Amino acid sequence: MTSKEIKYRLEHCLQGEQIWQDFAPYRKIESPKKNPQKAAVALHIQLLPDDIKIILIERSIYKGKHSQQIAFPGGKMEITDKSLEITARRESNEEIGFGLN
Repeated sequence: MTSKEIKYRLEHCLQGEQIWQDFAPYRKIESPKKNPQKAAVALHIQLLPDDIKIILIERSIYKGKHSQQIAFPGGKMEITDKSLEITARRESNEEIGFGLN
């Protein structure tokens, strides 16, 4: 798959609730909240001649269902964020040290 194909799929082929259910089959299936908080994640991809690398983080330990999960850098939108893209960039900068440019 080329970088153009990856970009197209990321921009046009995501289907929120169905994706959520596909990736959470071990949970008791329940629909996401009716009024969820806005949040964003960033997918940092390095395309190499014979490989693809993706940056993931390990969440900290806390009392909650996402404790110690492996995830993309990201988080909740703050009132000062002008868009979800800004949210993803800010969170990437906070969590892995880059993403604002």
